[in-house]
Amino acid sequence: MPSNPGAARLCDLISLGVLTHWVPPEVVEDAIAEHGRQDKRGGGALPAR
Repeated sequence: MPSNPGAARLCDLISLGVLTHWVPPEVVEDAIAEHGRQDKRGGGALPAR
């Protein structure tokens, strides 16, 4: 827990696009699936990344 309650966490500042620049997309997709998350977009829209 940050000592400053108003401080942003690193994970709040990094988008999946930036993350996949450093980590292989398969690893990111596995982590997302493991935690039961999915794209926020729907209805035939392009994938979020």
